[in-house]
Amino acid sequence: MSVKWKVFKYLVGFCLMLVGLIWLFQIGLLDVFYRQIRLGGLKRESAGFASALEDSDLTERWETGSKFLILHSDGIGKLMNALELQGDLRVELWSEAQSYVFTGGIWEGQASSQYTFSQKLSYAQAAVEKGGAVYDFTTSESAASGHKREYALCAHVIPARNGDYILMLVDTNLTPVGAAKNALMIQLMIISAFMMIIAAAMAFVIAERVSNPIRQLVSGARDLGRGQYDASFKADDYSEIAELSGELAKTAAELGKTDKLRRELIANVSHDLRTPLTLITGYAEMIRDLPDENTQENMQVIIGETRRLTSLVTGLLDISQLEADTVRWNMQEFNITKETEGVIVRFAEFCKEEGFTIRFAQSGQAWVKADLSRIMQTVYNYITNAINHTGEDKLILVKQYIGKKTVTITVTDTGMGISPQQEPFIWDRYYKASGNHKRNEMGSGLGLSIVKNIMRRHPGASFGVHPGETGGSTFWFSLPLLGEDHSSP
Repeated sequence: MSVKWKVFKYLVGFCLMLVGLIWLFQIGLLDVFYRQIRLGGLKRESAGFASALEDSDLTERWETGSKFLILHSDGIGKLMNALELQGDLRVELWSEAQSYVFTGGIWEGQASSQYTFSQKLSYAQAAVEKGGAVYDFTTSESAASGHKREYALCAHVIPARNGDYILMLVDTNLTPVGAAKNALMIQLMIISAFMMIIAAAMAFVIAERVSNPIRQLVSGARDLGRGQYDASFKADDYSEIAELSGELAKTAAELGKTDKLRRELIANVSHDLRTPLTLITGYAEMIRDLPDENTQENMQVIIGETRRLTSLVTGLLDISQLEADTVRWNMQEFNITKETEGVIVRFAEFCKEEGFTIRFAQSGQAWVKADLSRIMQTVYNYITNAINHTGEDKLILVKQYIGKKTVTITVTDTGMGISPQQEPFIWDRYYKASGNHKRNEMGSGLGLSIVKNIMRRHPGASFGVHPGETGGSTFWFSLPLLGEDHSSP
């Protein structure tokens, strides 16, 4: 189900739930609420009457049975005033000897009692057992008309002076709610119909507003999936959607950049592979067809081009493993000064025939804890990069600086330098400082990206470049320095 119709379903369901609750409370539970509310009011009134009668002199005069005394006692006066205000309450005072009935402030006498002797006795006993009061819903039927009367009843027992008790029965009619319920049902049916129409319309509009920016993102994502990296992601109706839109736009830009670099990589690698393969094939065929050409110089060309192919493939494999984080790191303590000197010696022997000069300056022996092979690969890549870009003097300077907590290795060439526009990108994989790719003399062209991945996986390591816009560039890296309590192996 789409977001639009799911939101629509939830909103309509919420409205149905509200309508159902209204029907439940207004129709289904109307009788229950009405009866409980009426009984609660009756409890309060009857408790007040009982308290007034207990505080009056009624219980002292009750045994005389005098109508005059009853009507003019303090408690009866308060009761009469209260009944005049209430109007719908009926009060009966009863003992086994006498009974008085009051309705709406009017004394009706014993003959108007609607309870039988056994009922009164039963209510009195129940009230005593319940601690002085009992509450109930009951009905009575008129002997003359047969009409049933439903009412709420409160029975209180009031102790008399002679050890007897006075039973006070307070009741009120429960108005039939059937007619009112029917009227409410018709009213609620009309209201519910309007509510559902309005709710469905509002739910549809809200669902449309919520789902529209998502549909825009989906459309942009489809374009992105088809390779259109300039796809538009401008849905900003909501903060979460705007954030997602921004992230998708960044992703599209990165994918576009990666796709461009991928195409450049294919072109560059194809160029790098084609040249040595052509040379190897050409020289091999020449040696096969012309036995006199099987010379050391021609074999050296084949060997050199094979090494160049090996270097390119190794670089591609290294960058792939480093970015996939599948490399096993072997952290160990070693003398970085001595190891760097070894790399420089090997380079000097390899490059002296081509006229390159590599100088190394250091002021002491430095020890670090790192992956030896990867750190030396960093030195190798820096020197290879310097050989590929140094000036006509073919001079490369390697220096070691020992600080308080770190040791820094720098490799400087005398080439054309790096422009500020190029500096942020030289560490990216497959990036070429110039759009016109030329075949490297050494290396795979991935060295700086490999350096970045190696350094980022060494705690406390840092790396960078001093561009040297007017000439020459200095690449460097630093590692945490170990103490001086190390001896050479």
